[in-house]
Amino acid sequence: MNLQDYQSLIAVAEAGSFSAAAKKIYVSQPNISHHITNLEKELGVKLIERTTPIVLTPAGERCLVLAKEILALCDKMKEVARDENQLAGKKLRLGYVNMRTREILMEEVRKFEKAYPDAQVQFAFYDYASAIEALRSRQADLIITGQLSITDQPGIENQLIQSAGLVVVAPKRHPLTLQKELKFSDLRGYPLIIRKRERYPQEYDQMIEECHNHQIAEAVVQEEMTAENYFAQIEMGKVLGIAGGGMLLKYFMKELVGLPLTDSLPQYGVVLAWRQNDDNPAISKFVKLAMK
Repeated sequence: MNLQDYQSLIAVAEAGSFSAAAKKIYVSQPNISHHITNLEKELGVKLIERTTPIVLTPAGERCLVLAKEILALCDKMKEVARDENQLAGKKLRLGYVNMRTREILMEEVRKFEKAYPDAQVQFAFYDYASAIEALRSRQADLIITGQLSITDQPGIENQLIQSAGLVVVAPKRHPLTLQKELKFSDLRGYPLIIRKRERYPQEYDQMIEECHNHQIAEAVVQEEMTAENYFAQIEMGKVLGIAGGGMLLKYFMKELVGLPLTDSLPQYGVVLAWRQNDDNPAISKFVKLAMK
């Protein structure tokens, strides 16, 4: 048995005659007859009733289904081979903007390297602004960054891989952790701390706007530049923190917990971003795997 036998069976079943099948797959009618006869001899069963129009036997119907599956698998094998050839030796330069995005990125890199072991993956750290510039200047092919940082960026495509709103960062022993649902109004009366604008300007601006809209902006009594100082102040129980859920640095959270604000807008997630119309095939393959 060979692939031409399967192709001939499918063509005859779809066309209804040997002559029409021959035209359908651009071979001679004797060639079609030979492949069908060969298949029947190999299987030891009659597949076709030579009537007008041709009718498949019950065995032929079952073998037709299998023949289509076999050819589909062959096409899949060719696709895998094309992917491997496309990515062999190709570089994929990845950028991340903090340790949380690096953590997410590494999970996706492991999947990618398993699927495409011949691709070459490189990493670099950027801050929010320089990550976009690295894309535009072709220093990076793909970056993982905050959702708000790529808003209104012409020439840049993106894919959301993790949705998130604002979260309240609190000590595990804090009474707010006992609530089933947390809203902005529950924060009134508590002093709040946020990160300084220099680190994540788009998130900062949106966070302040949400706090104003929910009338708790005056509760923000402190801003910190470093993550270490930010989380230390919260752990000591002096303040509660507010942060974007997608970019939250979880390795600082051993004694803390992130409580989602259910009435916060879901715009603090994490995205993959890349240049529009980039011809590097590794980009689309990486994004496709990340979405599985």
